[in-house]
Amino acid sequence: EGYLVQNINRPADDKVPLEAHIVCYQGSVDHFLAVFQSLLLHYLEREEDFDETGIIFSYSVPDDVDLGVLPSLLECKENIALGLDLPKYIPFLHQYAFRHQGTDIGHTTLHLLEKLCQRRAPYDFNTNTQNDGKSVISLQKQVLSKEIVENVMEQMCIIRTNQWLSTNPDSVDGLPSLHLNLISNGKPLLGLNNTGMDGRQQAAEEESFEKCISKMTSILWPHLQEALLPAVRELTKSNTVQISDVFIRNYGNMNINNMDETENDADGKADDEEEEPKTRYTLSPHYDITAFATCVMALDSTAASGKSGLYTIPPTDGVTNNAALRKFFPLDEGDGVVHTFDILHGVDVDPRLNRPRTSLIVWFTDYGRDDKIVDEGGDGDDVNQPWLLNPSNAVEEFILGLASDFSEEEDGSHLNLKRATHPLTLNLSSASKGNMFAITKLGQMCDDGELPETYYEQIRSFLEGFDPCNPFLPPPSSNDDTNDQNPRSCKNLVTALWYHASVIGGNRVAQVSLADELVLQYMLDKDGLTSMEQEHILLMSSTLFTMALHQGYDSRDSLRRLMDVNCERLLGLGVEIPSLEFFEDRCIKTLLLSL
Repeated sequence: EGYLVQNINRPADDKVPLEAHIVCYQGSVDHFLAVFQSLLLHYLEREEDFDETGIIFSYSVPDDVDLGVLPSLLECKENIALGLDLPKYIPFLHQYAFRHQGTDIGHTTLHLLEKLCQRRAPYDFNTNTQNDGKSVISLQKQVLSKEIVENVMEQMCIIRTNQWLSTNPDSVDGLPSLHLNLISNGKPLLGLNNTGMDGRQQAAEEESFEKCISKMTSILWPHLQEALLPAVRELTKSNTVQISDVFIRNYGNMNINNMDETENDADGKADDEEEEPKTRYTLSPHYDITAFATCVMALDSTAASGKSGLYTIPPTDGVTNNAALRKFFPLDEGDGVVHTFDILHGVDVDPRLNRPRTSLIVWFTDYGRDDKIVDEGGDGDDVNQPWLLNPSNAVEEFILGLASDFSEEEDGSHLNLKRATHPLTLNLSSASKGNMFAITKLGQMCDDGELPETYYEQIRSFLEGFDPCNPFLPPPSSNDDTNDQNPRSCKNLVTALWYHASVIGGNRVAQVSLADELVLQYMLDKDGLTSMEQEHILLMSSTLFTMALHQGYDSRDSLRRLMDVNCERLLGLGVEIPSLEFFEDRCIKTLLLSL
């Protein structure tokens, strides 16, 4: 049994954590976990009501009850908000949900994962600021004055009213970018406006897109050069850093005409040709592979609470990009945060705020560093991103491999980076060190047949080192190829790679990839599978799609298709749809809870 205790007699400004106490008289770790997860869920569902005071756990169990790794998860001093070590707890939950898929405790675990992914925890600049010259996260208070912000937002209001924001696909996720370019490759796109700060002098004149861009550039460019650039040079310990690109991004509700009445036709229906309002609330977690450093400045107060807007996912030993680990940067209007290329970050504007989030982004380059590649692939001269060369860790190896694969320039200069690097070697090295992005990508490369058999043992070896209990890991190959029933094809390692990245690493792309692979396996082999085997495969797929959905990956269509597949399976077993037997099916229960 367990209970929560809140001290209601504490001073109003004193945030004393809730106390959660669990007593286990007999039973197993599963009995303990059932109560533990119930208490944690209760806190998460009412975290705002509890003033986000945090929660601390205490417990007593008999000597014969082995709690396994749980005690180590509850001995966390850094994440006192939840009283547990989240980077270790998330992989534990993934494995637990996967092991107990289709059961009540499995469903509770999925629900708990959902609540953890929905949390909006602020980043603490006081304890987490990074600044070693190579890797930087730094708060810049009031980097833009109130006057500058007001003048820029005056022009933004005109641009929004006229719907002049770019809707070109974003390079990260393909959604409308909703941005404005002001400066590219260190040069203003349009001439500077002589009105300078006082853009209102020409308010009576007819506005145009070009005038708005010119005015904003005139307002910002001198300040960025004279104030921001020296600060970034000092943070990165490099005097050769330069401003490359400056642009404005928009997220959240920008429907400024929502009070206007929509013109209806004679039948009372809106005009079919009217476009839906273009808006976006999120940007997937990513690295800025084309910038040495980035500064994001808030042009409004949407991110002031530290629960909306720009976030980072701090690096951990294993889980690298699970949504439950997000930390939102608290930025008042005019504040900025500077980070280097190796910082994983994304955007998630809380739709409940019902307001836009507008930010000014500056990308910096640094071509003056003595970064020369030393291997036989090239000398590193004339590459577009010399700061990426000579990576010192798994994250930097992955970013360099990513940049050499995807960077493209009209003049063909991106080929210099390709010639100076070995993307496959970089990705293999990064994956062997546990980088979940690299492991996910390696699984895709194996699935596409891009890796020859010579890499089979190397990949299988580091996967076995990570997790010998990986259920998809092939057994060791025989030295006798003629009798080997498990040939050394890297294609056979795809599911093992995606399992590790999705269940241990919490990578949502890997979760969807593995779920899709399992559904394909089911469709190809279902006639030769027993009823229990069929259910097991579809349960794994349902669980993985659900995990990805909770992290913001829109897998609802996949879950609906999986529902159709399960209905077909149950009809083949003679189950009436709908019926009590239908709703008691473990796959159907999981899918209904997800949808």
